[in-house]
Amino acid sequence: YLYFGDQPKQESLDEIERLKRVLADFDVALVDEFADLITAHDKILLFGYGPSAICAQYFEYKLRYCSSAYVTTAPDEQSAKSMLDRSGLLIIFTTTGQYRSFEKLTLAAKDQGADVVVVSEEFNPLLMENCNRYFVLTRHKQSDELKPYEKTRTLFFIFLEQVILNMLRRRNGTEAAPR
Repeated sequence: YLYFGDQPKQESLDEIERLKRVLADFDVALVDEFADLITAHDKILLFGYGPSAICAQYFEYKLRYCSSAYVTTAPDEQSAKSMLDRSGLLIIFTTTGQYRSFEKLTLAAKDQGADVVVVSEEFNPLLMENCNRYFVLTRHKQSDELKPYEKTRTLFFIFLEQVILNMLRRRNGTEAAPR
């Protein structure tokens, strides 16, 4: 069958509707696994570009209250490379992984013996390279019309707040850590 008309438009979800779908599919096991990774390390280095860096700074602030680890956010890639060591966990935040490559940073982290975790909203197979664990927060993408820096970071905050609550419950003894 041949069609010569306009290409049918895909239904673009409004952000609230997309978030409702995300919450309906939210995988609590990811929260437990992420909290386990954090508590297993003495040094946590957070990193991101643009708006994702701001999310990392917020998470740094929150983590300091529920973790005994040294927690900091690297302001740039060179600083991040200099802060990495064997006891560290590098957590990279990115919505799409398309703004800038993390390859040099993740390779430097691996050379230093640090563990590398990438947290992204949208799946990007390139982000799986050179990391120990890759957390994809949803299968419900934001509009492709938005550039990576224009996309919301709402899911980061939802996910990270759940991780913080999980860690606080563990610390206060109201929830046992998974074995």
